[in-house]
Amino acid sequence: MYALFYSFFEAFPLTYIDIYHFNLGEMGVIFLSAAVGFGLATVIYWAYLYYYMEARIEKHGMVP
Repeated sequence: MYALFYSFFEAFPLTYIDIYHFNLGEMGVIFLSAAVGFGLATVIYWAYLYYYMEARIEKHGMVP
């Protein structure tokens, strides 16, 4: 998974700078979209752990 994700970020400059002629500022905005996605995924994961998993563990105990 890490290799796929890393190659995804390595392909950004090749695609957007060479083909679409973005400057470095515009290139940074593309990486900002990934940061927003990471933030949303983290919030959703923490909510899942807190509202679903902790409630389930309190009700049924630890399951294998």
